[in-house]
Amino acid sequence: MTDNQISQKKIALLFLSVFFLVTSLLAWFSVGTYESGDSIQHYLIARYSFEHPELFFDHWGKPLFTLLASSFSQFGFFGICLFNITCATVTGLVAYKTANLIEPRRSWLAPVFVLFAPIYYVTLISGLTEPLFSLVLITGVYFCLKQKFLIAGIIVSFLPFVRTEGFLLLPLFALVFVTQRKYTLCLLLFTGTIIYSVAGWFHYHTLFWIWSENPYKGAEDIYGRGSLFHFIGKNEFILGTPLVILFALGIINYVMSKRKPSLAELLLIPGIFFIYLAAHSVFWWKGLYSSLGLIRVMAGVTPLAGLLALKGVNSLMEFLSHIRLLNKFHFLQTTILSIIIALIIWMPFKQHQFPRSLGYEDKVVKQAADWIKQDLPAASMYCYQYPYLSVFLNLDPFDRNHYTPLWSMQVENLPAGSIVIWDSHYSPNEAKLPLSRLNENSSFELLYTFKADPDKTPADKELFEVFVFKKK
Repeated sequence: MTDNQISQKKIALLFLSVFFLVTSLLAWFSVGTYESGDSIQHYLIARYSFEHPELFFDHWGKPLFTLLASSFSQFGFFGICLFNITCATVTGLVAYKTANLIEPRRSWLAPVFVLFAPIYYVTLISGLTEPLFSLVLITGVYFCLKQKFLIAGIIVSFLPFVRTEGFLLLPLFALVFVTQRKYTLCLLLFTGTIIYSVAGWFHYHTLFWIWSENPYKGAEDIYGRGSLFHFIGKNEFILGTPLVILFALGIINYVMSKRKPSLAELLLIPGIFFIYLAAHSVFWWKGLYSSLGLIRVMAGVTPLAGLLALKGVNSLMEFLSHIRLLNKFHFLQTTILSIIIALIIWMPFKQHQFPRSLGYEDKVVKQAADWIKQDLPAASMYCYQYPYLSVFLNLDPFDRNHYTPLWSMQVENLPAGSIVIWDSHYSPNEAKLPLSRLNENSSFELLYTFKADPDKTPADKELFEVFVFKKK
């Protein structure tokens, strides 16, 4: 290892240490989360998995994510944030090691580019699955490029059990194995599926539960569809403008560079990134697989975008070095690079608030939960759909003796004394329960109504309301 490599390693490790400490502090002082619906639901599944072991095979919750995050989640929501921050820190380290294989110059910048993409950083203070997915993905890419195909095949075989679209990426790894004449190693890509198929049989009583229990069917009527170029149009919020520019320069570098990258590198870095982007673009365009057009899904491939951006910044700095003035005064090049780094680190904080506060809807839900805890006697049964209520009310949402989701039964069959909490987001959509069904039923008594401040309602949202009923 050269002196330059040792120096870069020290910088990368120092950066990652500071990143972990600062982001952990931001998580500790946060009272809210990003994308509270899915974020809180993943947390709840992981948090209560020990009391309800079947949750370790909950398809929507993502089995591998639940398994790895479950212990962290016992320490509350901060615990699962710490899990994601840990995943991100290790992802940054692996990205740095991967950069040393394909773009050694300024390789210490790779974790900076990966971790401070706006959509990536904001998912860390959450219970979302993207940080773990990115870790498994970049680790598989790293071992492939190191030509340690056996361990790479086993690792990436578990991608679909962190996020289902991992199945789409396995053929690219198989293609890499084929180009390396490692034909039999393609079988390793079935490792995760075989292990989980057998393990899940004890709960579902079928080896094909991974497909038969697929939760992503028939949701177009709920989530809709949109433009094929939706994700491309959101590039500023996914990578941030500075990284978008460096990413584009990185793609140009691949096309015009005299150093021809290996086929494996092309397949695993730009190849996976664009296949993943194309897949999610089509899913949202056609309304497939419960796609809601959420840009956070792109956080899963941010490590690949960061590596491409590293190539871009090296191309830019090489071009600047040919400018006579900049070549004569090297501190000017350093100043330009420092400004680029500062802008990239600033992007997540420009777009999002840290520490995280409660969202527009979450504040109203908390008001309702606080009122219920203070003014209502404990009920034998609670019925609601908004995930955050389980946290605010400190209820186990998988204990069917005390909780029933709105979508799972006819509310008319609830026992007397049950508390029904109807919200204007999840109840009429996911639960398909119109408010009129409760208002027009004499068996339900409206106890209280909570409404958001109309002046603070986002332009793209309707006024959010929560209605608390009691079954007579």
